[in-house]
Amino acid sequence: MVAPGTNITAAMHGSTNGYVSKNGTSMSSPAVTGIHALMLDAYYTTGDTNGGELAAVPIDMGAPGYDMNYGNGMIDIHESIKRAGGWSYGSFSSGGFYGTIYDTATAGFDYFYKVNVNRTGADLNVTLLNPTENRGDVDLMVWNPGTSPQNGDDPAVVSENGWGDPQDMISIPNYPSGEYIIVVRAYHDTPYSLDISY
Repeated sequence: MVAPGTNITAAMHGSTNGYVSKNGTSMSSPAVTGIHALMLDAYYTTGDTNGGELAAVPIDMGAPGYDMNYGNGMIDIHESIKRAGGWSYGSFSSGGFYGTIYDTATAGFDYFYKVNVNRTGADLNVTLLNPTENRGDVDLMVWNPGTSPQNGDDPAVVSENGWGDPQDMISIPNYPSGEYIIVVRAYHDTPYSLDISY
């Protein structure tokens, strides 16, 4: 299972009022610890002192079911706490969007996706995953609203990981609303999944 670990806002070391945005397991580990603490708190409200099982609830990401990039999926914080407390009520929505596109790339071709984003103030995250051990070389590019590769505009962000790297990721903090163009450029034949969230 995976946890949030990209563009995490954290307190700045040596500062009493500063913040930084960081990536990696140093950011996801505290998130998992906090989620587990909330699950324990919810569990103890049940009055069960026999040490029952606490199991996190995943949101499937990437290829359907278990896959080598996301395992069983992203931890669902709200549902995990509800299950720990034995609660069947309540729902949560961040108002955001998460979606996955599955396709197979042919070497020498570009694959275009238009995404209409109608909210602002969060991060637009685009992750390109190769779900096989083949790990063909593909690049990921994003054009901001009002720009287009067909007009000769340069992409706003490019992620060019080399052969053997199964993931490319682009994150645009505090993105403006509008139509984004996402392009997957293939240098080898390979399947891929494209995860988009905002």
